[in-house]
Amino acid sequence: MPVEDPSGADVVLAATIAAVRAEASVSELESLEVRHSRLPTAHFPSTRAHIDLIGSRVRKAQFHAARARAHANAAALIFMGGTEDHPGSPLEDLKRHAEQAEQAQVLASDLLEISLTLERREKSRSLRCR
Repeated sequence: MPVEDPSGADVVLAATIAAVRAEASVSELESLEVRHSRLPTAHFPSTRAHIDLIGSRVRKAQFHAARARAHANAAALIFMGGTEDHPGSPLEDLKRHAEQAEQAQVLASDLLEISLTLERREKSRSLRCR
């Protein structure tokens, strides 16, 4: 049976937006990794280590984005009534999945923000050294 509460659609939308944001963080991290791998210094050990670190963050962000997407999909399924025999309040289940999607999105976004902050710090340091 579909969720009757009109706020359920907003909850599903919030979960879906969280998943999209998490996926966008992954895309930005992947772009950052590609940019670094194309640097003339990409073969230097320090640059290679930095690229590997970004790659590690990409994989972690991909995991979080997949979790966010799974929770958004679960929320949509609950909203449409695809879990007939599921115990408990469907609206509460929706909210729980939306919260989980948001948490996963925050973790993916944090990985991106850490990488971008370190990039800015590196650029600032390299400008001061000139």
